[in-house]
Amino acid sequence: MTHRTWLILLAWTLCVPPLSIAEVTKVTITTRATVADGRAFGKTGAYEKVVGTIEFALDPNDPHNKAIVDLDRAETGEVRSAAGD
Repeated sequence: MTHRTWLILLAWTLCVPPLSIAEVTKVTITTRATVADGRAFGKTGAYEKVVGTIEFALDPNDPHNKAIVDLDRAETGEVRSAAGD
């Protein structure tokens, strides 16, 4: 990426408010594997494929989470969800 692209991405990240706020409550890694036979990619080094699940907790009363459909119908307390595998 060019320096201009990085600057645009940085400006967008700093200026655009998040659409929702979630707390990561648990990370479970089920498998790890090397990519491209462990070949290094410049100064970055070797890549690794990580497979697992990330669990989140959402507060239905947080104004940032109003964009999530039907979250307001949740009972009191945090709403739990997961992504992965």
